Amino acid sequence: MPPALANQAAGAHARGDGAGSAPAVPAQSAVFDAARLAPYWQAPGRMLDEASQVALLEVLGELERAAPDCVPPVLGRIEFLLARAGVPGFYGWALAGLRAYAGERAARLRYFTCGDALSVQILNWEAAGRPKQPAPAALEAYLFGLSGLTVAIGTRRQGVLNGPPARPVLTRAMLALPDSYTFLDCPDRGGLMRAAAAHAAAHMLFSPAAQPAAARKPLALTVISLLEDARAEALLARRYPGVEMLWRGLHSASPTDGLGCAALLARLSRALIDPHYQDANFWVNKGRRLFDAQRACLEDVAAFHSIAALLANDLGQMRVQFDLPGYAATPAYRDDHSYLWDYGEQAASDHAAIEQPVTLQLLYGGISADAASGGSAVSPLDASPAEALTWGAQRSVNYPEWDERIETLRDNWCTLYERSGREPCATITQMRRARLRSLEGGGVLDRSVRLNRQPQGERFVLDALVDAISSQRQGGNIDERVFENPGRRVREASVLLLLDVSASSASRLGSHSVSVLETEKALALHAVALARQGGHRAAVHGFASNTRKHVHYERYLDFDMPFCEAPRQRLASATAAWSTRFGAALRHATALIDHQPDDISAILMVTDGAPADIDVTRDAYLVEDARVAVQHARRAGIRCFCMALDTQADSYVRRIFGQGNYLIAVDPDFLQQRLKSVLAKLVRP
Repeated sequence: MPPALANQAAGAHARGDGAGSAPAVPAQSAVFDAARLAPYWQAPGRMLDEASQVALLEVLGELERAAPDCVPPVLGRIEFLLARAGVPGFYGWALAGLRAYAGERAARLRYFTCGDALSVQILNWEAAGRPKQPAPAALEAYLFGLSGLTVAIGTRRQGVLNGPPARPVLTRAMLALPDSYTFLDCPDRGGLMRAAAAHAAAHMLFSPAAQPAAARKPLALTVISLLEDARAEALLARRYPGVEMLWRGLHSASPTDGLGCAALLARLSRALIDPHYQDANFWVNKGRRLFDAQRACLEDVAAFHSIAALLANDLGQMRVQFDLPGYAATPAYRDDHSYLWDYGEQAASDHAAIEQPVTLQLLYGGISADAASGGSAVSPLDASPAEALTWGAQRSVNYPEWDERIETLRDNWCTLYERSGREPCATITQMRRARLRSLEGGGVLDRSVRLNRQPQGERFVLDALVDAISSQRQGGNIDERVFENPGRRVREASVLLLLDVSASSASRLGSHSVSVLETEKALALHAVALARQGGHRAAVHGFASNTRKHVHYERYLDFDMPFCEAPRQRLASATAAWSTRFGAALRHATALIDHQPDDISAILMVTDGAPADIDVTRDAYLVEDARVAVQHARRAGIRCFCMALDTQADSYVRRIFGQGNYLIAVDPDFLQQRLKSVLAKLVRP
């Protein structure tokens, strides 16, 4: 289940509310309207405990957002579905249906009316309780047996019901497996998880980790990662031939899948591991031919990068459309490739991690010079951070906007105008670099960074221990550096405070004499002081909108800029005006903070009301657009939190920022007290 289900279910259990009644659901909340299930709740012998009720309501809410036409037939069969599979099985059945028939409305409706053979098959599979999956300890032992490495097995949660399929995430210390594998991924869930563990072992043994992504485009990174998957698997298969059969059985791509980019990549993956697979496509056969020619020297990583560059160039010449937001590596046992790449400080428009389901170029559009300036088109991601600070009101940035009715990003839909301060102070930048150098030897212990072959430590390094024993038996010198220790890494954060300075912020804050805007300014001053005192970097920006054609964005204080008189005056002179269009402001803030070099990036929004604008008539429109903007920021590795100065905010802020990622309060003193804990949460490693 998605994490929100688990959180709400646990909360209901902790409160100890009556199990026989439907949970109280706020108006326009993220969960389903409980009243529509009243006939089911009230039927004798059909009562669910409250944790299950909360979980069911959220699944139905997600289903209504993803496929509203499918909800009525589901409600008509809810008794049968729950009796057959229970709430967890119903979730898996709904998730599989949305994935199987994405974009096929008629077929999807047949699935949810149980008039489809696949629907019945998956429901029966869910009703059987799914094939038992291996315990984490068993998978850890399996991975250790293949690699000799100790890796913890964790769980990766599915974000939203109709989001891209989750894939395993691999780090040096952990393999996180999705909790949302369905019948479509593999009926044998245990075999799928063992295949994922074996694939992780191949990467950890044979793949270079955290390679610089440099200025490579997302498609090039994806093709390189695909060939690296095949190369590492081939090397492990030389050592343990049986794992190749385990992997090969999970490749199901075929020529009938079509000529889309994802289909071609899946067909090439199968061609590289299955010598009996036949495919008439020229590009697939070229990839197989080049790979096989290099198979005698699998250790040459650079050679396979060159092959991948040729293949990626061919795809570009073929004009295939690469849909990174919807792309997931196939088959499902393969990880999201985040283990392979280090993206560092990239400013190119193609800067995007493979695990991010959207490219920054697609998400943020481009900057076009105002007609009066006569400038050439510039992308905010093509400019350096210093250049970004010189942008003035004569520059405009075009951003897309999400339309929840047609479930599409409208390209270049909003125009944002920006005013910024001066360039960062060189003294501050130099001081920060000096501090980084001074902390390199004394940072906080980070157990994701391991130091091998140490003279003393927490645990043995297996390879070093074997070498020492072998040397001793051969009469040589004994190397006592056979231990492993956690290393040290400086963990600094960039925190961007995004203030809503719309017209409503001029009103008083609750029953207090101060205005919302004055409270926001005080919070900004306090937050900057707290962040910089803790060794982190902070910036303060504000926004307001006057229709989609005029989103105003001001940068009062930027990172590495001293908080002296000039930025304080800019913040103090901020006035309340116009409306509140969250999405464009969040996208612009994401584009700006993405330039920062720190390990942790976070956006803290302060607002006093729901997103709204005079050219929008549907309440859900801007709420859903803001939710998508937050999702894209998080997929880019940026944390998002909201401080809502509005007692009625729960109806929209939880939908946008998610459970546990917001604070609602109208007491200035309480907000000041809680600010420290909020910042601590955002900058925590």
